[in-house]
Amino acid sequence: MLYKSFIEVVLDAKDRTLAKKHAEKRTQNIVRQFVPPNAPLCHLESNYVGVLGEIAVYKYLGVSYELTDNYEANQVDDGDLHYKGLTYDIKTDAVPRAYYSKLYDGSISNYEKYGCRVFTVKHLHHLKKYTGGLIFTAVEIPDNAKLTKVDGSIRDAILNVRSVIVIGYAKQSDVTSHEPTWYAPKDPKSSSLTKYNSLNYIFHHCDGQGHAPGSSIPTILRSVKDLV
Repeated sequence: MLYKSFIEVVLDAKDRTLAKKHAEKRTQNIVRQFVPPNAPLCHLESNYVGVLGEIAVYKYLGVSYELTDNYEANQVDDGDLHYKGLTYDIKTDAVPRAYYSKLYDGSISNYEKYGCRVFTVKHLHHLKKYTGGLIFTAVEIPDNAKLTKVDGSIRDAILNVRSVIVIGYAKQSDVTSHEPTWYAPKDPKSSSLTKYNSLNYIFHHCDGQGHAPGSSIPTILRSVKDLV
């Protein structure tokens, strides 16, 4: 069952065709940055998944989703969504099936892999543009995605994603009032710490999961239902 504060948005063939079109243009004209060494998606797939997340939020909020095509002009990013006078950045995670099922029903703990949503400090200078804040979404990908990826190609299992879950959002103040961290929250049953690839602000969808003394405590996300 879908977690109480999440939204699931069903995608159709038109959505996927639009996402593929924009993913191809973004891949041609935008340099990918901050790529984890073992990223499960190639550049094209990462852009495709990102556009699916944007479309899902537009559909839920009832916003027209004719995405802006200004990639070749190299214009400065001014946010992914303009809604009720505010601007939002939409972050989409590609989550392997084994973790996605726990994320979907909200049972994934903040210390588990894919348990937290993250916003890198490297992008903090962009936050001032996002007057509404950050919206986090996720799609399901195969468990073996990083083993079968091919640069410049979107695999069928990813191309045919049927839905996106909108997990929640964070206001600017939710980011700036907390300290970033290099480490994921500590598993109370383990003595080791998981280090991120960069310094991040971290977020979780609910409270009271796995906070060990001295561990990084994520900011709790707000439900996107509150934006409607």
